[in-house]
Amino acid sequence: MSKNHARLDPRRWAAAKRAAFERDAYRCRKCGRAGRLEGHHEPPLRDGGDPYAVDGIVTYCRSCHVKRHRPDDMVPGRAEWIELVDEIMSEPPLT
Repeated sequence: MSKNHARLDPRRWAAAKRAAFERDAYRCRKCGRAGRLEGHHEPPLRDGGDPYAVDGIVTYCRSCHVKRHRPDDMVPGRAEWIELVDEIMSEPPLT
């Protein structure tokens, strides 16, 4: 989960996803399958997409959602690695 997704209000996100799934008749927009569905933001949150705008949520099955993301989208960028390392280094040591 990206840091943008971690900041979402769980209730608002669930309601927005449910509305998008209902709009899409609980089927993946890419392959038409029903089952384990996921919401994909278009445009991505990192590009300023509105996380709760139903028209910006695409319904995908898990398989199509994974295929939608290129591998380099799944890897943190340099700034995210630096932020992560800084966060870890600022925590008190485990005793």
